[in-house]
Amino acid sequence: MLRRFTGSSVEALTPVQRWLCIDRAQAIGGRNGFWVLSDGKVVAGHLGEILHPVRCQGQDLDSNYFVELIVDDRYGGQGLASELLEHVREQVQLAQILGMTDAAYAVYKRRGYREVGKLVPWFRIRDSRSFLSDLVDHGAFLRAEPLLNATLASPAFPVIDFGLSFYRRVSRWRSRGDRQGLSVDSSRPDEADLDALWVKARDSHRMASVRDSAFIRWRFWNCPLWGYDEFYARDENGLRGYAFAKRYITPRGLMIGAVSDLFVAKGDEQAFDALLTAVNDLMDSKGVGIVKLAFSSKWARSLLLRHGFLDPARFVAPERLPGHVLFNLPGVVDLDTLPPFSERWLTRGDSEQDLTDVPAGSRILSGAQG
Repeated sequence: MLRRFTGSSVEALTPVQRWLCIDRAQAIGGRNGFWVLSDGKVVAGHLGEILHPVRCQGQDLDSNYFVELIVDDRYGGQGLASELLEHVREQVQLAQILGMTDAAYAVYKRRGYREVGKLVPWFRIRDSRSFLSDLVDHGAFLRAEPLLNATLASPAFPVIDFGLSFYRRVSRWRSRGDRQGLSVDSSRPDEADLDALWVKARDSHRMASVRDSAFIRWRFWNCPLWGYDEFYARDENGLRGYAFAKRYITPRGLMIGAVSDLFVAKGDEQAFDALLTAVNDLMDSKGVGIVKLAFSSKWARSLLLRHGFLDPARFVAPERLPGHVLFNLPGVVDLDTLPPFSERWLTRGDSEQDLTDVPAGSRILSGAQG
């Protein structure tokens, strides 16, 4: 029997499950987002959904993202995963998945989901050893520890780092244009200002997940996993954009930074540059070895080079890079009418990637803990 977790049963969920699937639903006045297959005694599987409305070409769509599709091994091969997906996807206009395991990937393909694109991080590198080690931590290559240690000991790294330092200096000069009274600080705006920014900027993007105050409060201000470094760009007319980033030290002792979300109106290069410059300045002041971010938007990616970010797909096979695949399911919405992946505004904050790619045992430095 398929049912939602309700009432006291919600207490059986982990704090992260409650935050993803229950708190998000409450924040937007939607339905409970955690489903289980159970006969009343034994839970055979469960599926979490994050209610995540989408603004698409001037219209609002009821949408979700699926997370934590899990079926007990004892009940595998009975089509339970498909039953969960089939029932839950009927609740929305647009069913989406962004981020998955190899096993889940196969399930979605069998159910008719269409692969839209892969959200792959770009890197701003101060320490090339940290970059290589991060790729290793995410299974890109060099799985053998002795080979990794030998590679990291190479005398070529200082030379590479010198070249990267020169590239960052040139990029910093290129990114500091006329800001016309624009300032960036960490003081939180009123929720009304966040809503006003969303209303002003939403239709400049052909497709974007709703980023109103309810989303910001749930996703970043009330995140139970860690605090975020916060950046808000303002001018005399109000809020122009924001960015959220985090910093952590891995068990290998590497200091990593990640830009989880950055939102501005498409075309507002001044606000984009000001926010990313502020993020980079903080990361540099803290000695962060690499900074990662990910955008699907071609417009956003075109601005990253002048901030010292590199597209790793130019020197590492894309299929070997860490990242998450976006799937959409044909149904109420004709997928052929949706904008292509490169014209959607997707960031790490839209995916499980931002929640799952911190290695176990890492120490969080950002936000209140920084």
